[in-house]
Amino acid sequence: MTAADIVSGGGWVSDPPGEWVSSTPAVYQGAVYVGADETYDPLNPPNAWLHKLNDANGLVAWSKDYEHSTSTSSPAVADSKVYTWASTGATASIYAYDLDGTPRWSKLVHQTGFSNGGVGISVAISGGYLFASNGHQTADPGYPETYPFLFAIKDP
Repeated sequence: MTAADIVSGGGWVSDPPGEWVSSTPAVYQGAVYVGADETYDPLNPPNAWLHKLNDANGLVAWSKDYEHSTSTSSPAVADSKVYTWASTGATASIYAYDLDGTPRWSKLVHQTGFSNGGVGISVAISGGYLFASNGHQTADPGYPETYPFLFAIKDP
């Protein structure tokens, strides 16, 4: 299917939200939320983004830039808040926003040893808690911070 097929069928194609769309979109109350990354360039710091698009036409309503981050999770949306995870490769934080993009809070959740920049990480919400993992695929017995783990944090 080409962009022309999508458009002629009543759909839309957004402007590229980044050089690499790194997440599965979340849809909530007329909006599409998606994470995207800029491809790593040794001459420029990497950036990861969270975008809110209008679900009727694909136009960007707002974007959040996670400077020097290399990965964002698939966003989760509940109770009129958007949650995502962003990693620099050495640190990771969870972020919460109102639907209009106003920051609610952020929390550093890990400080060392992410593998693959956290590829495949998503956040999930249940009972007022956000769940995620540290993204490890292998563990090194000499470095306990490399062991995979899940965590849950209470939405303040």
